[in-house]
Amino acid sequence: MRDAAMVTPAELRKACAAFGTGVTVVTTREADRDYGMTVNAFLSLSLDPPLIGICIGLRARMLTRIQATGRFAVSVLSDDMADLAWHFAGRGSGATVPAFDDVAGLPIVRGAQAHFVTRLHATIPVGDHLLFVGAVETASRTADNRPLMFHNAAFGALIAPDAKEGAAPLRAVG
Repeated sequence: MRDAAMVTPAELRKACAAFGTGVTVVTTREADRDYGMTVNAFLSLSLDPPLIGICIGLRARMLTRIQATGRFAVSVLSDDMADLAWHFAGRGSGATVPAFDDVAGLPIVRGAQAHFVTRLHATIPVGDHLLFVGAVETASRTADNRPLMFHNAAFGALIAPDAKEGAAPLRAVG
């Protein structure tokens, strides 16, 4: 519940938009069907034991699927995967056909920079989201591309280190 002295959700969203973050696709498999959604609320929580976290909104359909299966995978997207991110955010053009590989019984995005396959370790209510803590069963860095970034409500990419001086550090993609 919000105290009158607290910022509004719109004010918080606007301020948080200044924070650039990586972009992931979170997947699970339920009854032989694969499900995914774009998530930028992803974090490393612990190296020992190996734990990661994702935050999912209480109204997201993915929430009940992860709760039912007790497992989820996270694929870290490269800067050439903005169309895929839009697809799994429910705002794609319909032209994108995602390709998956199977790792330890869960789908991961083919060509992603890295992936993590987890079993649900804990679920923590956090306001209008649930924080899913996953115990990492497998993790792999599979590509060395630049990451897809989300900043100011748009996807972008980091520029190459050898780019011209004065160039913006983030270029728009997608």
